[in-house]
Amino acid sequence: MRSPDKNGRRHWKRCPMAIRSLAWVFLVLTLSIGVLQAAPRVGNILPKTMLGDLKGAPVAIPDDYKGKVAVIHFFATWCTYCPKEVAALGSLVRKYGDKGVIACSVDVGESKDKVDSFAADQRISYPLLLDPASSVAKQYGVTGIPTTYVLDRSGVVRFRIIGEITLEGLDRIVRTLL
Repeated sequence: MRSPDKNGRRHWKRCPMAIRSLAWVFLVLTLSIGVLQAAPRVGNILPKTMLGDLKGAPVAIPDDYKGKVAVIHFFATWCTYCPKEVAALGSLVRKYGDKGVIACSVDVGESKDKVDSFAADQRISYPLLLDPASSVAKQYGVTGIPTTYVLDRSGVVRFRIIGEITLEGLDRIVRTLL
């Protein structure tokens, strides 16, 4: 509400509160834009990180995948699409593994026991990595499950798929990179 000051000029009575509110909005937007910019984009190389597999062996992403076409799949055991996708990834590796195609699935935010059980039920034959604190998922800009990155032989992101992908879709994508 505007009210006159002692000289008859009108000013905003709550100006300091409005300035503080605008400063908070600016800060939140600035931080949000920074997070969005940190998400790897097509044409970029994924940030380097290290995750453990179900046996505790370290896997360096993207370094361990240089020279190969890599499919990195972020999933969770509760995801309804993910069992089909892990089966598709297994088929893809069997079909193109001798041509340098590798896949891994990164479980986001769940316990090792839960993931072990899922892996046994699904008979996963390729590396399954653990991200129990979801820190790598955040670093890679994963905002929904499933999310899949496809890297070329140089480690450059060529495709980012948010949501479900079929074996046919993966096959088409991978063939473009062979």
